[in-house]
Order: sequence, then C-alpha cells, then structure tokens
Amino acid sequence: MNPFDSERTVARYAAGRPYHHGRTVRRALGDRRSGRALDVACGTGLSTRALAELGMDPVGVDAVPAMVVWARRSTGLPYAVGSAEALPVADRSVDLVTVSSGVHWFPPARFAAEAARVLRPGGALLLYEHAGARLPDEPAFEDWMRAHQRRHPAPPRGALAGSAEPDGFVPVAAERWADLVPFDRDTFADYLMSQSNVTGAADSLRDRLVAELAPFFPGTREVAFSASYQLLAAPPPGTPS
Repeated sequence: MNPFDSERTVARYAAGRPYHHGRTVRRALGDRRSGRALDVACGTGLSTRALAELGMDPVGVDAVPAMVVWARRSTGLPYAVGSAEALPVADRSVDLVTVSSGVHWFPPARFAAEAARVLRPGGALLLYEHAGARLPDEPAFEDWMRAHQRRHPAPPRGALAGSAEPDGFVPVAAERWADLVPFDRDTFADYLMSQSNVTGAADSLRDRLVAELAPFFPGTREVAFSASYQLLAAPPPGTPS
C-alpha cells in the first residue's frame, strides 16, 4: 500500500514539507536551464515548482491522484497520474528526469529502464534526497528521534538515492551537504506528521509530538538535514535495458 494514498495524508504532506527543492536543483544544474523535464513522484508539486523556477518546462507525475490534484491546484503546472514503472510520456520526449526523495519506493531496474526510455539523447537523470533531520550538537534530540522511529517504524521500502547508480546511467556529478531549515516545534511536528511512518496516525499524535518537542524548540531553530544529489547521463542509444 502507498502510505500517502489518501486526501488526509496528502494534506499532512503539504502542511509539513519544507521547500528545499529549489536550492538543490540550482546546486545540481546551475541557475538557469531550458528544455522539457519530467518530475517523477512529484507529490504536492514542490519539486516540479523548482524546475519551473529554473526555467524548464516541467510535467509532474505521481501515482496518487490526490497528490496530483493538490499539486495542480497549488502550482498551476501540468501534472499526470502515473507510476515510475510506466511513465505516461512518449519515448525520447524529455531532456531531464528528476526524483526528489522517491526512488526508495520504486523497483529500481524497472524505473531505470523507463527513465532511459523517455530521455532524449544527451538527457540526464537527477536524483536527490533530503532526510535525517538533526539539531547540531544536541545528542538528546538524536536520542528522541531514534525513540520516535522505534515507536513508529517506517513501512518497507528500498534504498535511498546515492546507494548505487541506476542501470546504464553514467555518473556526472554528486554531492552531499548539510541543509539548514528553520522550524519551531509546531512546524517540526507537522514535518514529522508528513512522514510515511505516521501519515495514517490519529491527530492526537501531533499534540503529543508538539509537547515532546518543547525542550528542543523553545523558539525557532535551524534543523540540519542530510542533503544530496546524483546527476547522471542517460545511457547511450542502443544500450540494453
């Protein structure tokens, strides 16, 4: 089951996810780009919006219809319902495929074959992640996060981007860094409620999280996320998939 496949969880996702995507795509691709982009697992459209701000012509794709409805309404950009294993676009029709914090939900070989199919010669695949929230120099917060994850384990999923290159794709660039995002305890509780391990939980869980986070967020603080990207060139024409 998709843990985000309901209007309730989509609303939680939209309320809780910070907009880091623009910083990452500019870091990976430069300040301006042109061409057609396909944003896979687009969620509520934050990652698609980042591509439009870069100057590209993006289309977002997500397997959850409610995500697509929210993204279309909130950004005004084009979207389609579809899966990473059967992308709803023609062969060799896009210059860039992007995935933000989503490849761990895909069958890797099938997604790699689809990405190779839809990319034009010279096209690229950009995979990027934003995870592992921590408060620098605050070991008690790390202990609290580990306890929270033990109480609410994540559903089964695959490896994050960066663990291996997709079949046939050629590495171009990769980077890891700490991305700092300001939160207070309410907005960080919203972020936690947007994660796959608790999206279906009762609303009372948020109240408990806000109370437990009080010692760590007396006001607004910068939370450090582990950010990373992989930029990969499409397989040369004729490469077996």
